[in-house]
Amino acid sequence: MTNTTRGWSSAAEESSGPPGWPGLPAGCVVWGGPGDADVIRRTSAGAIVGTMLATGQDLELLDPPARQADKGDSAPEPDPGRLTEVFAVLRDTSLEPADARRRVGRLALAAETITEQAHVAGISTLIIARAWPDRELLVTAVDIETGELKVWTAPVAPLRPP
Repeated sequence: MTNTTRGWSSAAEESSGPPGWPGLPAGCVVWGGPGDADVIRRTSAGAIVGTMLATGQDLELLDPPARQADKGDSAPEPDPGRLTEVFAVLRDTSLEPADARRRVGRLALAAETITEQAHVAGISTLIIARAWPDRELLVTAVDIETGELKVWTAPVAPLRPP
């Protein structure tokens, strides 16, 4: 008998998603559904969805009712020029991957954004669980100073602030 681990991985690792799952990232690699995966590895906004699935939360929370923005937490207007710069760096095949990630990190640090507190508060309204799930959850990120890929697992950090 073969031991098979079902997983849901990052869209960066797959080129196409399974049929019949519109709206899910292309990296959905599962037998069953994403909520049935033994291992969930996600990055960026997918990390929120992956965490919600891994902790048994209802994805209906991703469509919350509109709320009054707290003073100072409204997002600035998107800067299409900044996004163009990011994609130009990521498409530059002359750059080593770690160098490209460092450059994108510097662009991100220079961008006008909401406050860290407002960002964490917004994420905390979606991730209700405080403890890491029993199944394997891997949240991937980039160290913008070194360009190294990082993986957060339990119990490196709380899922949300206390």
